Amino acid sequence: MQQLNYYSNSEDFLKALSFFQAANNNKQIFNADDVIKPMPSELYVNREITVAGGKKPLLIGSTDNETGVTNFDGNKLEDGRAFVINGIAVNIGIGKKGVKPYNVDYLTEISKEQKIPFQFANVLVKQKDEILVRMPLSSIENGKKDFSGYRDIALSLIAPGSKVEVELEFPDEVETPTLDADKAFYVSVIFRGFESYQKR
Repeated sequence: MQQLNYYSNSEDFLKALSFFQAANNNKQIFNADDVIKPMPSELYVNREITVAGGKKPLLIGSTDNETGVTNFDGNKLEDGRAFVINGIAVNIGIGKKGVKPYNVDYLTEISKEQKIPFQFANVLVKQKDEILVRMPLSSIENGKKDFSGYRDIALSLIAPGSKVEVELEFPDEVETPTLDADKAFYVSVIFRGFESYQKR
């Protein structure tokens, strides 16, 4: 693994570069002759959900990389495409059932009553049985930096080529808010960080 140091004066860039190097030294995720350039990026998944107790998967294998829905490659990242997470944001919207999630308004706040089941729901990210992120939505919301919209988290690596699970984990006996019959909840989960771009 080689690297291109275009942002050598950026602390976040250097952290991501060091993290990629350490991860690659621990378990090879890049080829020896790959030239790696960490670039600021985001991973996201937007999905309609049913509020009920238990885990609700947001990524499924049949969900291809589709602008406005997700930029994961199905339920993984393709070979050579690694991602270091350093922040997370979650937005909740209400829209008509069955519409594309990018046609839903996530900017208008839902009511206090509608927020109740989400406050102790966990965002859960796993890969190869390793938990990368597990954090209540209330902690994400309360920990957001001013104006950034993201909660900073410890660096975590999503490695290429292996299944990634992104889920909302509701308390078992969570009460489902009442919505109009033709309405549904939608969730947008966004991971901020650095993606590995390769120059071969």
